[in-house]
Amino acid sequence: MTTPLETGLSAARKKDHGATLAALLTAFRANRHPRVAALVAQASELAEKGRPAIAGKNLDHKLTAAIALLEAGDPADLPRVLRLLRELRLAQAKTLVEHLAAVKSDPRVLDAALALLRDPPLVSSTAMPLWRALLNVLEAQDDPRTVPALSALDFSWLSEWGAEQFRGACARVGRPKKGKAEAARPEPTLGADDEAACAALEEALGHTTGDGTSLLAAIRAAPYDDAARAVWADWLEEQGDPRGRFVAVQLATATRAPTDEERKAMRDLLAAHGEAWLSDLVGVVRPEYTRFARGFLAEVGIGGDQLHRLVESEHAATLETLWLHGHDAFDPALLHRLPALRFVGGIEPAWFADLDRHGPFPFPGLGLDLYGALPYGDEPLSTAQHAMLAEAGALRSTFPAVERVAISAFSRDPALLEGLLASPLVAGVRELRLSGSRVKSWLDRRHLLPDSVQELEVSFDFGFHDWTHRFFRDAEGRFSRLVATLRPKRSDFGGGKLEELAEVLDGLPTDLLVEIEVHADGTRVTKGALDPIVEAARRHPGLRKLSLPGRPDALAGATATAKAPPTRAEKAAVAWTAATTAIAGKLAGTRLPDGVRAALAATNWNDAPSLDAARALLPTKADPAWVEAALLLVSVPLHPEPAEGVRTAHDALQRAAIAAYGRAQLPQPFTGLRPFVDAVGAYSFDQVLQGDHALVGPDELGSFLDWFETLGVSDANRIYYTVKDILRERRSTAVVADVADRMANHKLNRVHKWAYGVLVKDG
Repeated sequence: MTTPLETGLSAARKKDHGATLAALLTAFRANRHPRVAALVAQASELAEKGRPAIAGKNLDHKLTAAIALLEAGDPADLPRVLRLLRELRLAQAKTLVEHLAAVKSDPRVLDAALALLRDPPLVSSTAMPLWRALLNVLEAQDDPRTVPALSALDFSWLSEWGAEQFRGACARVGRPKKGKAEAARPEPTLGADDEAACAALEEALGHTTGDGTSLLAAIRAAPYDDAARAVWADWLEEQGDPRGRFVAVQLATATRAPTDEERKAMRDLLAAHGEAWLSDLVGVVRPEYTRFARGFLAEVGIGGDQLHRLVESEHAATLETLWLHGHDAFDPALLHRLPALRFVGGIEPAWFADLDRHGPFPFPGLGLDLYGALPYGDEPLSTAQHAMLAEAGALRSTFPAVERVAISAFSRDPALLEGLLASPLVAGVRELRLSGSRVKSWLDRRHLLPDSVQELEVSFDFGFHDWTHRFFRDAEGRFSRLVATLRPKRSDFGGGKLEELAEVLDGLPTDLLVEIEVHADGTRVTKGALDPIVEAARRHPGLRKLSLPGRPDALAGATATAKAPPTRAEKAAVAWTAATTAIAGKLAGTRLPDGVRAALAATNWNDAPSLDAARALLPTKADPAWVEAALLLVSVPLHPEPAEGVRTAHDALQRAAIAAYGRAQLPQPFTGLRPFVDAVGAYSFDQVLQGDHALVGPDELGSFLDWFETLGVSDANRIYYTVKDILRERRSTAVVADVADRMANHKLNRVHKWAYGVLVKDG
């Protein structure tokens, strides 16, 4: 009679990985030996290849899909179901674990559970129901490896009370069932025939993956040699692995722009398999900094305290760019264990001394984050900050091979740029990137730039848009080519911020500028938005190329003029007058009583008493007639050079107008406000919400929290205390429990901690 191990061996030799896995699971259930468990894991990896991660519009859809896969009963689907546990919220994860109870004894369940418990996605004591459900599943699995594995776990991520509860629950897993005498469980053994079958299976499965393993080893030994990558891509495609296609396309487009078809293929493959390729780094690295190049993970952003996870992963050998985030300390010695690393960014002054002790480092690229260590705005640098800049410059001895330096620092003190440009760190670099400095600041000091700098990038966040200017030196040593890139934060390409580039062009010597490129990054270009740039460019007779979105011939038929351009202040004043005149005209057409319309239309928008008088006209109760007028009042721009007291009066008027607009949407003020809230931003809305919580109606708490979940950490932090006040007012056990659950994985997890604290306090 053929045994399950022999059946599995026959299937492995035919490369029928699904049949091999099924046979090995049967063998494990008959004899739960660790060697058979290891074979199951090996066969499972092969059987799962090519299967995409579980997809869905939201987590509920993913949960439904996972349960359907469990019910279908294909054992090759189990790993992707188990991986989903890291994504789900508390209640969803508990539901999925309860469905795992129907899975027959499978060693992969214990392996996945241990991975979760070593690095849990949910660490508060409110997650105890989930962990108890998981332990119940492990108890039913009856895997002899369970008790010693649980005994070795460290529960320091829990509170003292939670850890004690967890240890007790783990101890119960190994106890005999009620009514059964406690007896020593015999260790599973393998007979001579089974030992031989296991050895043959290990060889067969090893042969199946042997070529791939050796190719991977060759790639990791020489990460910049693409020949092995190309061979590995061919081998993967022969195995039917979709990553083969991904590697091949990325190699083909490494030195040229991809076609639309290639770009779509890479995007679709990453969407379907990116998480599987990231493997154990899912949830550890920041998605916005994650980039694959030539088929392998090449760039990541990660917290300093998680760097060891990256170093211990399979991606360590091929990683090229590393961004450190947060203020958590890290072990600089770990950087030496990233052999392909060429750039490390996010370095903070607090780490300088540790880096010096573990240097030198061979990386050609270095990024410094000096934002938190320097004053914001016009405040002059202190003695300590000057000393810190000197320490930054001295990093040249720690990074002797550096050729590319990126520095993030916002300060208008001239000593900042002067100190950096004259430092040993910048001497000898070929590429210099300055983030947070206005272009004019470096233009005034370009004579300080070392001759070695061939490319200079200056970027600045102007609120609605991010401007990046890249200047290139020509063969004669002049900065003769400018590539200016605008990354809009709103849907329209315009909003008056394009005048900033026009001002930059006017500030450049006319013999300096040769080419300009402005990229809209796919954003819609509003009519006339590019005119200020075209007019400014025409004042540069040496300009040969002006490339603008939708205007490839922007200089066609143009003649240079020496007419002096208006100053930025003059242009701003003209724009302000036009905007306020237009608003006054629109107010005259609203549904308000004649006297109110006339009073508003006659308002002097640069006079504090006049603004206060306009604010006094706003209703304190819901009045639908004010919807349009309130919206217009919110859009009144602040004068570019406001008179005394105008800024305060202007802000008070806007807050009152937002509140009036929100009250007009009753009985659902927040839902009615939502498009407007998205436009004015979280911070502006919070200023109003602090004085009028009724803007979030009784039935709108769910919609309000959905909106809160979409905010970035900075905006969420600003509105956090108002959110807490509203929750405190509407408090019920059901509401707070729901908040604790849904906010468990929010970027700002203070809300989750607060809600959990309320639950504990209320019992």
